[in-house]
Amino acid sequence: MPDALLLSYINRVLTVLGIQGNPSGLKVDCVRPSAPHDGTIYGGAGSDSNEAQIQFTIEICVAAVSHGLRMVDVRRVQGDEAAYEFLCKKVLDTLEMILQVAND
Repeated sequence: MPDALLLSYINRVLTVLGIQGNPSGLKVDCVRPSAPHDGTIYGGAGSDSNEAQIQFTIEICVAAVSHGLRMVDVRRVQGDEAAYEFLCKKVLDTLEMILQVAND
């Protein structure tokens, strides 16, 4: 899969979840704004109760001898760890669904 296509899928996922993304090359700097913010995903009580701003990055990684294999690396920059884990799971699960549909 071309990097540009994978990056477009990542941007689509961020848009659906209400997360702001700023792409630069194969990296996207992401911000989930503080609540309340229309259209933005927040976890339920206990998983993301503070609803504070979360900053993280998503990067497409390419191995030297990858044979087309791409990895998606997600890292927390700032914000509550539990909230980041919730968002990370949502982003990766949604991306996986899009990729499965695209490959069918």
